[in-house]
Amino acid sequence: MEWRYRLVLVAGLVFCFLSGPAESYEYNVVNLGTIGSNGSRAYGINDNGQVVGGLRDSGGNYVGAFFWTAGTGMQELTSSGGPTRAWDINNAGQIVGVASDRPALWETRTGVPTDIGTLGGPTGTAFRISESGHIVGWADLPYNTDLASSVYHAFVYENETITDLGTLNSVNSLYDYGYSLSYDINSSGRIVGIAHTDTFALNAALWDVTGTEPVITDLGTHPDHPGSEGYASVINEKGTIVGHGYVAAEGGSYPMQWNESTGTWVPIPMLASFPYGEFYDINESDQMVGVGWDSDGTEHAVLYDTQGSAEDLNDLIPGGSGWELSFANGINEKGQIVGLGQFNGEERAFLLEPVPLPPSVSMLSLGLLAILAFGRKHVLS
Repeated sequence: MEWRYRLVLVAGLVFCFLSGPAESYEYNVVNLGTIGSNGSRAYGINDNGQVVGGLRDSGGNYVGAFFWTAGTGMQELTSSGGPTRAWDINNAGQIVGVASDRPALWETRTGVPTDIGTLGGPTGTAFRISESGHIVGWADLPYNTDLASSVYHAFVYENETITDLGTLNSVNSLYDYGYSLSYDINSSGRIVGIAHTDTFALNAALWDVTGTEPVITDLGTHPDHPGSEGYASVINEKGTIVGHGYVAAEGGSYPMQWNESTGTWVPIPMLASFPYGEFYDINESDQMVGVGWDSDGTEHAVLYDTQGSAEDLNDLIPGGSGWELSFANGINEKGQIVGLGQFNGEERAFLLEPVPLPPSVSMLSLGLLAILAFGRKHVLS
């Protein structure tokens, strides 16, 4: 019996190793292309695999917004000129961004933008849209002649009404550097962003807009860097909040996740080679995507799973692909990731498609199970 057990064990191990893949990678890279001679950057993706982003000229100016599908490829969204880009798209195909330096909403069936207005000033940005169609971003307030400047505030847009979300500054004048920005919203009416405090510090902020008036909460900043600027940048439907603390003296950001039960931020560990980082999107599996960088400013797209650790996405694509992935900006519930990188030295938007489990890996698993099953039978006998 013993010799037969050893024979099956060796055969199973040989079968497992020989059936394994020659190269290990987890994503295929799709080049989303561009329009004309512009560079392209992808910022948002919905669960249907539809992608939106921006087009940049050789001077780095945003000259257009795009909408991409696997069937139609890249199409330019309509605008009347001026700074234009698309930031986000929901599953209904509603797209938000900036068109001609104004907050804009596009419908994919028309590709024509609707100006949703500002807070009385000339410019603004629509940054995120929820599945229920609520939009958040920031916009200028009316120009202040005494200060010879204007400030911008976070807003929420619903039912064709734009609402000023205010700041954490409850003491000083509205125009005393009282800035705020809203970065994300979920369907429960929770909004995350940043806002100035009474001391003009920039702290992470959480708004609740389920009542008659917005309620703002100061979330502070990174626990290990108390003097840093605090950012709450993303929130998912479960209410998971992720942000970072920006340390100006270092030119670096330290990622963090909000612990709802303790009311504190928990540091998110980054890669040793890229100690700084920021995350720009999160799905319901708590997978986060963003960027990591080092003291020299080298930037790599990163993926973080709260059940695991940060990973450089460049290590998860086929070798010799010609790509260097710089920023990962969006992730959907299928695990598809969009962002921007350099393809053979040219700036291009990318889509990462998760690689299905190959037959060889399935056979590897079956081989291991066979070994375990035989071993268990041998022990019992």
